[in-house]
Amino acid sequence: MRIVFRADASIQIGTGHVMRCLTLAEELTRQGHECLFICREHKGHLGDFIREKGFVLHLLYSSNEKQHAPDTLNWNTHAKWLGVSWQQDAEQTLSTLIQQPVDWLVVDHYALDARWEQLVAKYTKHIMVIDDLADRLHQCDMLLDQTFGRQSVDYREWVPANCELLCGSQYALLRPEFAELRHYSLQRRAKPELHSLLITMGGVDKDNITGQVLDALRESTLPHYCKITVVMGSTAPWLEAVKQQAETMPWPTEVKVGVRNMAQLMAESDLAIGAAGATAWERCCLGLPSIQVIVAKNQLWIARALNKVRAAFLLNNISSVHDAISYTIKSLSSMSHESQKVTDGKGALKVFEKMTDIFHDPNFKYDARYSMHSFQCLSIKESEKILEMRNHPNVRKWMHNPSEISINEHLNFIENLRKGEKEYFSIKDNNRIIGVLYFTDFNKEHDSCYIGLYKNFNSPQKGDGSVIMKVAIYYAVNSLGLNKIYLEVLKDNLAAIKLYEKFGFEKVESYNLLNRVVLMEKSILRSGNEKFISR
Repeated sequence: MRIVFRADASIQIGTGHVMRCLTLAEELTRQGHECLFICREHKGHLGDFIREKGFVLHLLYSSNEKQHAPDTLNWNTHAKWLGVSWQQDAEQTLSTLIQQPVDWLVVDHYALDARWEQLVAKYTKHIMVIDDLADRLHQCDMLLDQTFGRQSVDYREWVPANCELLCGSQYALLRPEFAELRHYSLQRRAKPELHSLLITMGGVDKDNITGQVLDALRESTLPHYCKITVVMGSTAPWLEAVKQQAETMPWPTEVKVGVRNMAQLMAESDLAIGAAGATAWERCCLGLPSIQVIVAKNQLWIARALNKVRAAFLLNNISSVHDAISYTIKSLSSMSHESQKVTDGKGALKVFEKMTDIFHDPNFKYDARYSMHSFQCLSIKESEKILEMRNHPNVRKWMHNPSEISINEHLNFIENLRKGEKEYFSIKDNNRIIGVLYFTDFNKEHDSCYIGLYKNFNSPQKGDGSVIMKVAIYYAVNSLGLNKIYLEVLKDNLAAIKLYEKFGFEKVESYNLLNRVVLMEKSILRSGNEKFISR
């Protein structure tokens, strides 16, 4: 798939929107998909960082052309974040979208809403919105709000009825290293002590909350052996002032800039004082007790929700940080226990699975049981399972090549899929692989291709063949846009022929040696008849 992200960073906006989009983009890229970013060239836009991560970036420039008049109807309180009118932003975004087909447009911007989304919708198959405000209309197929305690009902009045809502901190977009370090981090908190304090107020911290916290800490009762680590972004306007301030602290205090090992720093810290933004989920994943500071209005919901379940302490007044530390020192164990329940750190993978589930379509009843997984994204263990299926006697005997395939041949075949125009997928019913489906010999002139499939005879269930056929037709219609599909079957394979005829395939001709191969075809009607029917 090709996924485009529209998100901005700036001194005013902060870095959180771009950073969480980068996390999702990196997961999608690991799974074999193509991602690119569209960002506006605000001061502190993070463009160099995005490119450094390996992503193509299209920067939108503010022009001197006459801007569209502001729309006072349903006006957005964050509109100034764009730097231009929403109409201009949509026009500039479209100049990138029309260059190549787009499967998903992911929009993470408080200044954009349904009006913008409607303008760009015809140039992308699906739109996904990332939000945490629940305060404006959206025209999207999927919406993600990773806030702890957020419920789907909070968005029902703001999205179409067929929009799929991913709400709650189980979908928190964290980089994989947080899940990887989770076990280590939780283990080291078995006997909590305060040796290391971490301070992180976001990548920008335009109001210098970090400096205020350091000042307030001078009156606190931190143990004399405690070490303080401050993390700041390279674009933070108060960076140099904080560095000078750190040199005068009563405890060893180090300022780190643009860190790449935040998960490790958190895992090795005993307490954090941090903004109640996206890093709250990182701290919770690692069970790191924390004192939260609200540095933006949209963080109020998060801070209150975590404070309510005692997963973090909400600091209402920075000057009272010494009291907060005294309280949390006594609650390190219980706070760690409650915070680790909030998220397991695998939200990005869960969102990826939702985005790549082919049954997500506004015209179909969503059935999360069934999903499609490209061969190119299979792990070695999954590849070996597919090979076992392919080499099963009930599969081999109906293949053009009935010989057993070696593991090296199989892995080389999967690798070569990247170079050609073939699409191979494993089909899953929840976590059970029910079979394989593939599409080959694409004819763009006639909008047609050949399909093939086989069941998993190592884990058979009645109806698996019908499910795979429904997936094949659905994918051909909605993802490939085909008008006709063909398949070949040996004439003695009566069970397969019966299945294909059930789904509208007709015999065209028999050929090959002794006319053993039957060619079958199906014309695809776009009248709405080819609906996916869930079991």
